[in-house]
This record gives sequence, structure tokens and C-alpha cells, in this order.
Amino acid sequence: SKQFKKLVRSGIPDVQRACIWCKVLGVFDKMTDINTDKDFYYDTLQNITENTFVVNQEAVDQILLDVPRTFSGSKSFSSESLLNILKVFALLHPDIGYCQSLNFIAAIILSIIQDEEPAFWAFEILITKYFPPEYYVPSMLDLSVDLCMTKMLLDERTPEIMKKTNSIGYDWIMPVSGYLLTVFSNTFPIPTVLRIWDSFILEGPKVI
Repeated sequence: SKQFKKLVRSGIPDVQRACIWCKVLGVFDKMTDINTDKDFYYDTLQNITENTFVVNQEAVDQILLDVPRTFSGSKSFSSESLLNILKVFALLHPDIGYCQSLNFIAAIILSIIQDEEPAFWAFEILITKYFPPEYYVPSMLDLSVDLCMTKMLLDERTPEIMKKTNSIGYDWIMPVSGYLLTVFSNTFPIPTVLRIWDSFILEGPKVI
């Protein structure tokens, strides 16, 4: 409803955010879906641990490098849970595997939802449903489209800034890529990030 949208844009209260994110994303439905084994996540994780299921080694190596430096020092989530979520995702989505920046998105979700299994499904739904299919793959074709759109917006709305950046040869693509790929999670203060994400999860990519 319009009233709910207005409330969300004002910011979801911290104590309700995990539940509302899960409800809006459809996490509860996913976890109780009759087509989904109720132990699917932990069974998959166990199979990875026992090497019954093998995750792409290159993806695993990069995940192992990135997890310790994801919001280093933060106590709001478990690094082990973050590692597990990224490994299971890489196994289930070999077309993506692992892309740097996914660690920050998963960490934000995990810091809010806390429980590893629903956090995984929230992450999986967000990446597969809220982003075009070629956003996090090696070609990053859909990210390139967003960067072109960003340039058009900058040219249209802040021509003086674009003129200045062009005159000094400033490469705005690198920082903007970081903003988009992490959904601002590694850029703005966390309270600001959560306000953006509240509306992003409810309303979709237009918010970005």
C-alpha cells in the first residue's frame, strides 16, 4: 500500500527490519516451499565440506581472501557464516560463482537477519531477482548498461561536474562501479545504507 511504502521510505525500525526484509523478499515462502527440501541449505553445505559437491576453486580462493577483509573488525555478523553463504551460492550459481562485492551484500544481509539459513535465501533472492542476469558475471554486460545510464544522468543533471571531471581526466567509472556493485554498502555510513536498502528491497532496482 501507499501507506506502507511511505513508512518504509521513512526507515524500517531496527527491531523489525529482519522480519520485514524476509517477508518482502519471500524468504519464508522459499524456506517452506514444498519443492524445497527443508534441510537443503545445510545439506548442501555439508556436501561442500565433505567435497561431495565441489565449488569452483578460483571462486573459493577469492572468497577466502575477501571474507576476512569484509567490514574488518565488525562483530555484527559471523565470518564463518559469511564464508558458508558465499560458498553455497557459488555452487548453486556457477554462471556467477563469486564476484568481488557480493561479500559486502551478503554481509549486510547477515548483519541484519543474523540467522545463516534465512540470510542465505535473502541473499540468493536479492542477487537473482533484483539484478539483471549479466550483472555479476565476468562480462558484466548489464553493469555496463547501468554505467551508461549513470553517465547520461550525470551529463543531464550535473553538466558542470562532468565538464570538470573530463578536463582533469578523472575516471568516475571506477567509484560508480563500486557504488552499484555493492549497492552502496561499502560507501555510505551503515545507517544510510540500510535506509536505501529498505526502499530497494520493497520497490526494486529503480531505487538505485
